[in-house]
Amino acid sequence: MIRLPIFTLLSVFLVFVAPAGAQDIDKGKEAAFRGDYATALAELRPLAEQGHAEAQYTLANLYRDGRGVTRDDEQAVVLYQRAAEGGFWSAALELGLLYWGQSRAEAEKAGAPGDTMIHVHIWLGIAAAREEEGCIEIGATLRDAAAQSMTAEQIAQAQEATRVWLAEHQATDVNVAAAKPAC
Repeated sequence: MIRLPIFTLLSVFLVFVAPAGAQDIDKGKEAAFRGDYATALAELRPLAEQGHAEAQYTLANLYRDGRGVTRDDEQAVVLYQRAAEGGFWSAALELGLLYWGQSRAEAEKAGAPGDTMIHVHIWLGIAAAREEEGCIEIGATLRDAAAQSMTAEQIAQAQEATRVWLAEHQATDVNVAAAKPAC
């Protein structure tokens, strides 16, 4: 009979069996899709707090839409930014769109688009820098459409901010390293 030390058996058990409290991104996303927001939040919040970019993105979507939580665009912005900085590029696109909605509301009140359009252009430019075709086509097209309601000075400011953001994240993020150097 083979006798294994208890430590070896315990190690094997710990490697192959996930802790009961471990969160699961797939479980959280599936729960959100099904409308089981209590489960989605229970799975996604801890992961988002630990810096999991996809969890941050998914949680931001819930805050943006008010699904399972009170609608909170400010919290959505924070989470989208963290997700984008973590390399989850779809968050940059969503952030640009969220800012665009805010800019339209500002324009209706003030009669002209404000500096929020700079944020729109920056985040859509970051999304456009992504190598995946779907994001490039959508991000670049929307960025260019946003530029139609901006001054030349605002566009230049946004382009420079986009280049700086990409350069700052180039060295530390493999997703950025694969992207175009500027947009």
